[in-house]
Amino acid sequence: MRKIYETEEDLQREAAVIKQIEHSRKVRFLKLPMTWKVDGLILHKNKPFAWAEIKTRAFNWGEFPDVILSLKKLKAGLLLQKYLQGESGKLELLFFVSSNSGIYYTKLRQESEYEVKIGGRYKDKRDEYDVERVAHIPIEDFKKL
Repeated sequence: MRKIYETEEDLQREAAVIKQIEHSRKVRFLKLPMTWKVDGLILHKNKPFAWAEIKTRAFNWGEFPDVILSLKKLKAGLLLQKYLQGESGKLELLFFVSSNSGIYYTKLRQESEYEVKIGGRYKDKRDEYDVERVAHIPIEDFKKL
């Protein structure tokens, strides 16, 4: 089984992002177990509204042309979106990125709409699985929270 690298500090940063999402959008964020592959389910007026993935990154927005997301995560989110729907139909799949410049988000689309390359950690590689297929999500797709 692969080692889990998420630290208590990572979880605290994620919790701070969740608080900001809940406050700014007047929603509730349900953190999901790791086995679900996406970070959470967003409820609006106590009804499922969107699946959500959160990343925290230490860069200034615009420093890079895109943000990478594991293709496995994208595919898992798209499967959830397809098979587990809310009362009003298909739930959105949202990707939140916390940067030094603030929190940005986008509605994710099908994998075929993104450039997919091999990517991940190269310099501080923790294990052989740190390099994988990733979707490059253009920063123009994002809005500031």
